[in-house]
Amino acid sequence: MKSFENDPIDLDMLPQWETVSFYNISKKYRFLIVTNTVLIWLLALAILAIVVVTSDEGSMDKQVWIGTSIFLTLLCGVYLVFNLISFRRRGYAIRQHDVLYRAGVFSQYTVVIPIKHIQHIKVKTSVIGRLLGLVSVELFTAGAGKDMHIAGLDNQHALALQQHLSERVSTIDQQSSLKDA
Repeated sequence: MKSFENDPIDLDMLPQWETVSFYNISKKYRFLIVTNTVLIWLLALAILAIVVVTSDEGSMDKQVWIGTSIFLTLLCGVYLVFNLISFRRRGYAIRQHDVLYRAGVFSQYTVVIPIKHIQHIKVKTSVIGRLLGLVSVELFTAGAGKDMHIAGLDNQHALALQQHLSERVSTIDQQSSLKDA
């Protein structure tokens, strides 16, 4: 019978992900954030204008509509500022055995996904993203683990990242199957 050991681990000997240098998200993504926010704001104002035009004149006071418009404008402004601050704090890193993604506004967080847990990789883009040459990379993990979504990557960089990670996952799967055999 094998004896059970449970020795303590020196925390200073663990890999330090905090020292990893992160790649920044493409600066073109900032334009995408502003464009999306302005489009949402214009759509909200257009819907509000349609409601005002089609409603009875006596049903609502104009001050309510003006107040609602100002509220929508302030809400979109706060949303825009929040996203621009978030943009500056986003970053990602690829190491030999894992992928890291850092983000957050009030409290910063870092997600670390071991490459061996990646099930599949999805690269997607929006209409405006296609015009700017930007895509998002989504990493899906096995089980109930945390998935990762990295938005705002240049198209060529994202495709190279997808190919590299796919090859690493395939290599790890092959090594795992050889050990099992």
